[in-house]
Amino acid sequence: MTKSVESENKIFNWICDCCDLEFQERLGTVLDVFTNNNSNKLNSICPYCNKKIPKPNETLSYVKPYLNNEWVKELNGDIDAFFYNSNTLADWICRKCHRSFKAKISERHENDQCCPYCSFKKTAKGYNDLETTHPWLIKEWSSLNKQEMSSVRANSTYNAWWKCPVCNGEYQQVIKEKFYRENSCPYCRNQKVLKGFNDLATTPNE
Repeated sequence: MTKSVESENKIFNWICDCCDLEFQERLGTVLDVFTNNNSNKLNSICPYCNKKIPKPNETLSYVKPYLNNEWVKELNGDIDAFFYNSNTLADWICRKCHRSFKAKISERHENDQCCPYCSFKKTAKGYNDLETTHPWLIKEWSSLNKQEMSSVRANSTYNAWWKCPVCNGEYQQVIKEKFYRENSCPYCRNQKVLKGFNDLATTPNE
């Protein structure tokens, strides 16, 4: 390798004459800009001008500073290396529930619904499960259920079994529909017959 080639392969710091930001590049690449490309500006090879590296005012930490505390540097790398509107799927720690989740950077906004636990899209035992959010229903959760109360949420479509604390009758009802009315028991509302409670033999005068 000649000394000329060796020199051209050396990397130097340059200041872009368009954005005034400093970047590193081979001497040979810079020389090509001024000779072969008939150009006298470095913006054609500047990583900032070519959107390969975010400018300081384009970084995720600058545009969305409220996400700095949710960024998982150990898994994602330096937050300043990412554009605020990048479609990169990143790891986060929710600042509200402190649980980990994945979401695209471009989808993250202040007070967004990206955390699947805070938005009730996933169940987190001890945080958003039905047993935690509605403890007064524990006494109504029937042993006939195949799922634990701590594994479902209040917005679940699971058709659960319930045991009425008034008549002790057991009935099925989708979890999220249970909150539409104060009394959801079909026996107490006389929509169904429960022997020994609202049948004709028990209530002959009604």
